[in-house]
Order: sequence, then structure tokens, then C-alpha cells
Amino acid sequence: MSLAPKLKFYNGYEIPVLGLGTWK
Repeated sequence: MSLAPKLKFYNGYEIPVLGLGTWK
């Protein structure tokens, strides 16, 4: 999980991570 806003690649898409840990 991230505690700061950043972009993570998930299935080829860039999604904003706001520390919610919704990305896998």
C-alpha cells in the first residue's frame, strides 16, 4: 500500500493510488 499519491501500473493502466491500497 502507498501512503502518498502516485501512479501504479495495473493491467496496463495508470491509476492514481491515494493510499487506499485498491491496486494489486
